[in-house]
Amino acid sequence: MANDSGTREYCLRDYYLSMAKLADVAERYSDMVEYMTLLMCCEHGVVLNPEELEMLWMAYKNFTNCQWSSLCATIVSQASELDTHRPTIIRDYRYRLESELNSILVLLNSHLIPSFVNYWVSRIQYLKMKGDYHLHFARMIRGYEASQAAIAAYFAYKEA
Repeated sequence: MANDSGTREYCLRDYYLSMAKLADVAERYSDMVEYMTLLMCCEHGVVLNPEELEMLWMAYKNFTNCQWSSLCATIVSQASELDTHRPTIIRDYRYRLESELNSILVLLNSHLIPSFVNYWVSRIQYLKMKGDYHLHFARMIRGYEASQAAIAAYFAYKEA
């Protein structure tokens, strides 16, 4: 039975990776993120192979870049239009993006980085991702939180 469980977990990982690749081709990056997250959660202490690691990195990078581009385009269009509802819509969208970035950082801090203490290549990749997402976060917010995010990015890059 234990062998069947291992085979089933492998099949799930293969399925999630295949679906993430399909989502990448279709440029559905939120789906790609979802499938890669499911792949990581299908077994405890999973070590991603280089292909899976690259897919995870691409999923979050493309997803975040698309979201960031959408937010910037919305802000630019808001500046040119006098619509009383737009500031509320933009604020809500920004909060949603902040929440998504925060969930990525939680995943990195709680699961990925601690899991790869002995796998330095993976750990470095995740620490760089952490720095990137802290920088994205710092660009979105103001004041003390922005400076804290920038400092966190610096330390993540330094540790990498």
